[in-house]
Amino acid sequence: MTNTKAPERISVDFNGNKTASVISDVPEILGTLEYQRADLAPQWQDIATAPKDGTPVLVKIKDDLSPWGIVKGGFGNTHSFQGLYAVMRCLDDIMGWGFAAPVGRGGFSDEWLDGWQPITPPEPK
Repeated sequence: MTNTKAPERISVDFNGNKTASVISDVPEILGTLEYQRADLAPQWQDIATAPKDGTPVLVKIKDDLSPWGIVKGGFGNTHSFQGLYAVMRCLDDIMGWGFAAPVGRGGFSDEWLDGWQPITPPEPK
């Protein structure tokens, strides 16, 4: 005898608007979640639009800095920062971009950075 019992329905509420069957609506649910995640994810912005008033922001350092003469064995091992994400700030002066920390590291130009995102401060408890 074949089991013809219908699959158990589990209701999931999305934003108070919709319930879905986990069995039949999985692709739709995943698509909705992916859309919501993409919609909430901060987007990378052109570094030229970043604040230059000392506000810390998240930046992406280019994967290859050799076009600017930054190579292994060069001054200060700057090549080791290639491809990293870092919290930096810029005061729009000769020092350019520097780490938002007391590490004495600065002088990164806009051209060395792929983009930036704002940093959202944590919610007060």
